[in-house]
Amino acid sequence: MGVATDQQWQALCSVMGEPLWARRPEFQTFLGRKEHEGELDGLIGGWTKGFDAHELMGTLQAAGVPAGVVQSCEDLHADPQLAHRGHFVTLAHPEIGPLRCDGLPSKLSDTPGALHRAAPCLGQDNEFVYSRLLGMPREEYDGLKTSGAFA
Repeated sequence: MGVATDQQWQALCSVMGEPLWARRPEFQTFLGRKEHEGELDGLIGGWTKGFDAHELMGTLQAAGVPAGVVQSCEDLHADPQLAHRGHFVTLAHPEIGPLRCDGLPSKLSDTPGALHRAAPCLGQDNEFVYSRLLGMPREEYDGLKTSGAFA
């Protein structure tokens, strides 16, 4: 959660049930809260332990307190919003096999973009780069490959 204003602080205090420690003078201004941030983080963290993270996030957001759940990789892969957006894509990797990857973060209507393959293995695209992009003659490329230059 991020409490940047006095209004957000009051909303947080209300959601927490107006704990006595929240009324301490050092917590009444933004600068005071910032100065005592370590202690305040501990107090708020102790209060949050008894809640489901997603439920608490919703409650805080509804009260006007910016809040989000810190998610693990497993959480992200099960996130309904990311699933709805088609965020994760499965790509075939030549060494690993099917690999679930982050897709493109932006979904543009005219130029949506797409991922077509996983990252290449070391040297996988040598022939394309040396022969087609750089214009190396086939005989020279084959000679370098045979000599082990690309190993």
